Amino acid sequence: MKMLNEFRTFGAPVSAWTAVRVATLVFVCASPGAARSAPATDDVQGVANGFYAVYGTFRPSDGIPDAKGRTKYEPFISPALDRLLIEGEAAEQRFVNATKNMSPPLIEGDLFTSNFEGATSWSVGPCETGAATAHCMVALGYRGGSKEDSKPVNWTDTIYLVRNGAGWRVDDIAYGAPWAFGNKGRLTQTLQSAIRDGNNATQ
Repeated sequence: MKMLNEFRTFGAPVSAWTAVRVATLVFVCASPGAARSAPATDDVQGVANGFYAVYGTFRPSDGIPDAKGRTKYEPFISPALDRLLIEGEAAEQRFVNATKNMSPPLIEGDLFTSNFEGATSWSVGPCETGAATAHCMVALGYRGGSKEDSKPVNWTDTIYLVRNGAGWRVDDIAYGAPWAFGNKGRLTQTLQSAIRDGNNATQ
């Protein structure tokens, strides 16, 4: 009796090798790991490090970045944070117009860390990662060029990320420095406050 070297799938004849490949694909797709793979912590850390690498190109980092600055940040930040930066810049301009540029900016100094002067070093630590959110502790330091700044200042902030169709993106930063002066709360809260103040400014 002659053995046929073919199988039938969905009514069409296919070779035995094709049938084996189809069966293997079905098995792989049905396995829990392939259907629902947990996001890799390394990806989160990579985005966080990319964000701070961009941050390091601004010397000093002062106030809300303009459109050119946002272009550098945008590959690493969420659409929600990007919108806040855009609205914040517009509110800052309204405030400038209303005050005839006679008042200090709504946001002075560094926006992305606790320290007014910013950070000159950073190290992204281990991240806690969920399905769509993550956060990482970031050790930061500042050392200025003057003799008074010869002793480094060190602190820890927390960077928060969200996962969307484009991958992981920075969504917020919690300021963690213990000293009395400097940024407090979160980056998004600082921007929201500036937007309110700018929109409420009257000429």
